[in-house]
Amino acid sequence: MLKKATLALTVGICLSATPPPAGEAADPAVQRLSKQLASRKAADRVEAAQGLGRLATEEAAAPLAAALSDADRAVRAAAASALWRLGEKAWPAKDTLVAALEDDDLEVVVLAAGALESLDVDPARLAPARGRALSSPDLRIRFEAARGLVGQQSATSLLPHILDFLEREAERGADTSAEFRAREAARDNVKRAERALARLVATADRGLAQPLMARLGKDGPAQASILEAASAMPELPEGWDAALARGMGSANARMRGAAAGLAVRRLQPEQVAVWLPAATRLLGDPDEGVRGSVLLALRSAAGLAASATPTLAARLAAEPDSNLRQRVAEVLGAVGDRNQPVAASVKAEVAATARPALERAVAQDGDSMVRREAVKSLDLLALPAEEAVTLLARIAQQSRDDEVAWQALQALRNRGREAAPVLAAIKELRGHGSPQVADYASTIARELESDLAGPPGVARRPAQPAAEARPKVTRADPAAEARGLAVLRQRGVQLNESAFQEALMAVDVELVGALLDAGMSPGHSFAEINARQPLHLLFFFPAACSSAVRPTPAATHAVLDLLLERGADPNAQDETGNTPLMFAADKCDAAVIGKLLKAGAKHDTRNAMGMAALEMAIWSGNDGLQALIDAGARLKPEIAAAYTEAYKNNPQALELIRKATAKK
Repeated sequence: MLKKATLALTVGICLSATPPPAGEAADPAVQRLSKQLASRKAADRVEAAQGLGRLATEEAAAPLAAALSDADRAVRAAAASALWRLGEKAWPAKDTLVAALEDDDLEVVVLAAGALESLDVDPARLAPARGRALSSPDLRIRFEAARGLVGQQSATSLLPHILDFLEREAERGADTSAEFRAREAARDNVKRAERALARLVATADRGLAQPLMARLGKDGPAQASILEAASAMPELPEGWDAALARGMGSANARMRGAAAGLAVRRLQPEQVAVWLPAATRLLGDPDEGVRGSVLLALRSAAGLAASATPTLAARLAAEPDSNLRQRVAEVLGAVGDRNQPVAASVKAEVAATARPALERAVAQDGDSMVRREAVKSLDLLALPAEEAVTLLARIAQQSRDDEVAWQALQALRNRGREAAPVLAAIKELRGHGSPQVADYASTIARELESDLAGPPGVARRPAQPAAEARPKVTRADPAAEARGLAVLRQRGVQLNESAFQEALMAVDVELVGALLDAGMSPGHSFAEINARQPLHLLFFFPAACSSAVRPTPAATHAVLDLLLERGADPNAQDETGNTPLMFAADKCDAAVIGKLLKAGAKHDTRNAMGMAALEMAIWSGNDGLQALIDAGARLKPEIAAAYTEAYKNNPQALELIRKATAKK
C-alpha cells in the first residue's frame, strides 16, 4: 500500500496544501457521492469517485483524497483520475496526491502525477515516479508515464510507448464493429497521443528520425498522425519525399490526403520529381478531400508539376465537383504561368496541352466560376502576346456569360499596350447587350487609345512591330538557362519584365545575369515605360549613376558590360527618341559614357525635344561630358549662345559650355 512515513523526503515536494475543512460538504451531490464511497462494494466506490470528478467542484477534492487510501486499487485509480479531472480545484488533495506517488499500483502513480502536474508541480519532481511506471506491462500506463516524461527523459526512449499507444487507439477508433462510446474514447486517446508525439518531436532530438521513418513503413489508421508529427522535425530524415510518395499510395484516405498536403512544403525540383508521379495519380482519387489536397500541392509546385498537365487537362472535364473543377482550372494556369522561372520549352508544352481543355471549359462548363477561372488561366499561359490577346478578345465577343466576357476584358486591360492589335474588337464590345460589359469595354478602349497616343505635346516615334517590340529570345545554351532559372527560384523571383525592371533599377548584377540567362532579352522593350530597353532603364533610374558619386560604382559597369556582351543596342531609342547615352550623359561619369561611345553609341542623335546627349549633360551640369567632347560632340553656335545667356550667373555651367564649344 502507501509508504506514507518517508514520502515527503523521497519525492522532495513541499507539502503546502491546506487540510480539507472539517464537516460535511454543502453540495448535496457531493454529500451523496461521499456516502457512496463508504459502500462495501468496490464497484460502487469506483462509480462514486468518477461522479465526484464530473462535478468539477472543489468540495469533491476532500472525499476523493480520502479515497486515495482505499484498499481496492481500482477505487484509488478512479479517485486519482477524478482529481486530475478537477484540475486546479484538486488543490485540497495535494498532500494526499503526493503520497499516492508511492502507491504500489502504477496506474495510481501515473494518474496522481497527472493531477499534480495540473496543480503546477514541477514535472522534474514527478519524473522518478513516472520513470517507475514505464516498466508497467499495461500500455496505457506506459503511455501516461511517457507523456509526462517528455522533456525529462530521452525522447527516443519514450517514443515507442507513445507510438504503440497511438497505433492501438487508432485501430480501436477505426473499428466500426466496436460500440460507439468505445470508439469515441479511443479517438480522444488518439488526440492525446498526437499531442504527446508533437511535444516529443518538438524536443528536436535527432534520434527520433530513424524510428519514426521505420513506423511509416507500416499501414494503418495511425500513419497520417505519425507522418504529420514527423513533418515538424527541424531536419527531415533522408528519404522523406519517398515517404510522402508512399503515403499517397496508402489505402487510408487520411494518409493520402496528409501526404499530399505535406508535399506543398517540398518544392525544390529534386523533391517534386520524387512525389509528383504519385500525386498525379491521386487526381482521380475517390475522396474529394484527397483530390483537393493534391490540387493544392500541384498549384504550389507550379511549373515543376508540368508533367501532370495532361492528367489535369483531362480532369477539368471529368471532375464532378464544380469547386474542384474551378481549382483544376486554376492549377493549369499556375503550372503554365508564363512569368514563372521555368524553362521556356516546358511552358510552351504546358500551353499546348492546357489551352484546348481550358477553351472547352470556357465554352461548355456548366458553372460560371469554372468558366471565369479558365479565362484567367488562359491569360497566364505562355502564348505569343498577339495570339493571347486575340483569343481573349474572341472570348469576350462570343461568350454568352457576361461575367466571362468581363473577365476576358479585365485580362486585356491588364495587358496594357499588348492589347493594341485587338483595339477594334474591344471597341465593338461597346455595343454589348450587357451595360456592365459595354461600359467596361468603353473604359478599356479609351485608356488604350490614350496610352497609344502618348503624352500631349511630345512627338512619339512610330510604334515598333510586335515582333520587334517583344523580341524573340534564343537560348543557345540550355545549361545557362538552367543556371539562371535556379538563381531565380532560389531568390524567389519571377521571370517577367517587372522582375527585369526591378533588377535593372537596383543594379543587381547577379539577378540581371540570371534573368538574361533564363530568357529575358537585352533588347527587351518595356512597352509600359515608353518602349525603353534595358540600357535605358539602367541609366534612367538613380541607383546606377549619381553626379555626387565618383567614380561610378563597379556594379553599374558590370551590368553595362553584361548587357553589351549579350547584344544590347547602345543606339536604341524609346518612344520619345531618347537613347541610353542621353540618360547616361545626365549623371554618369566619363568612364561609363566612354564605354557606351566605344560600344558604338552615337553622340549626335536627337530626341523628340531636339536635344542630344551633350546638351543633356550641360543641362544637368554633369562633369562626365568630357567623354562626349573627346568623342567630338560640340554645341551648335545658336544653342551655345542660348545656354550662355541662360547660365550667365553660373560659372561652372559656363565652363562646361566653353568646353563644349571649343574647336575640335
